Amino acid sequence: MRFALPISVLAALLALATACSDKPSNAECKKLLEHTIELEFRESGSVPADLDKQIATIAATANSEFMEQCLGELPRTRVLCGIEAKNKAAQQKCDGE
Repeated sequence: MRFALPISVLAALLALATACSDKPSNAECKKLLEHTIELEFRESGSVPADLDKQIATIAATANSEFMEQCLGELPRTRVLCGIEAKNKAAQQKCDGE
């Protein structure tokens, strides 16, 4: 016996999946924060030898406020675009998406 869902049920599930995936995850927001900090260092021309440590320190300071804004206000597509951006100019273009 074959099980088939009505088209309306499939459409509702698809809409729900799309709505649920519109918000970024904690991990995605954290990655965006760390990537943004790294881009700031690289574009300033002063990349410290302990870059990872510096990123972690700055991210810890900005974490609460940034995460609240990222999780509450930013669409996932914008966060993913920012993570993939190779420089600050490309990140800023993500704002238009």
